[in-house]
Amino acid sequence: MKNVFKLIGIIALVAIIGFSMTACGKGSTSGKSSTSGGGETNGKAEATETQDKLKFTRVSGVYLVEAANDKISGAIVIPDTYKKSPVVQIGTMAFRNCNAITSVTIPASVTTIGSGAFEGCTSLTSVTFQGRLIINSKSSFPGDLEAKYKAAGTYTRPAGSDTWTNQ
Repeated sequence: MKNVFKLIGIIALVAIIGFSMTACGKGSTSGKSSTSGGGETNGKAEATETQDKLKFTRVSGVYLVEAANDKISGAIVIPDTYKKSPVVQIGTMAFRNCNAITSVTIPASVTTIGSGAFEGCTSLTSVTFQGRLIINSKSSFPGDLEAKYKAAGTYTRPAGSDTWTNQ
């Protein structure tokens, strides 16, 4: 039971931190949030680091991810771990309006995608989910992907279309 409360606390903390983020490096992370149920850091980001195209923020022993800057482009592969700790969330507005992203692969370790995470990514034509996750809003992805998403798999759409299909 203690582990359930700890997991709920971590998910709540990561969601709050994700909400404070802005997209494509056009803002900053406040580094503060509140915790509930066993947060180990009292809601403060332990570290924020950039590697390749991604920025990782460590909170309570796990990481959330967002775009490192507005120059991010091409295929994005989100790792399941960073520095031996799980990557569990894509932050709110994490890649918003990153128009040069063409595909994204999301590992099974990611269980939550924040609101507006890929909103406005007009060149995004392929999304691969390697596990089951929670999509927090209907604006996380462009088009009708939230309505079509049911399970792990690769979803594609023609450029400029709002209609996704499961491959």
